[in-house]
Amino acid sequence: MWMIVAMAAASVCPGTTTPQVEACFAQKLDADAATMARYREAALDRIAKTEPSAARWKVVAAYLDAEKQWKAYRDADCGAVYENWSQGSIRGLMALQCKRRLTQQRTHAIWSSWLTFADNSPPVLPEPPTGQQL
Repeated sequence: MWMIVAMAAASVCPGTTTPQVEACFAQKLDADAATMARYREAALDRIAKTEPSAARWKVVAAYLDAEKQWKAYRDADCGAVYENWSQGSIRGLMALQCKRRLTQQRTHAIWSSWLTFADNSPPVLPEPPTGQQL
């Protein structure tokens, strides 16, 4: 199984060593995190522009709490993945893939919940990838 994962990772991130592939995946995770930050800022901007002032801070606080809880979940889940693969050198790559997948899924959830409209209005930002294919 790990050979299949390693070959799939190598097709996305070329490299001849595990550290080289991991470094590439870390850069991709950084790019995913930057995309999520852009979507998060757009969501907070939309809240600021559309929520009545009396409710705005409550919505922002709830949104920020959800972000905090999501980060804790991501870290715990991907930490468990790391532990599951702790007997092999692929553990870091598996944890990075987990973080990329969850970050892309969270970005899509932000887009879906906060940056789209119930009518046919175009979304605030384009639909991001869902994290199904890394």
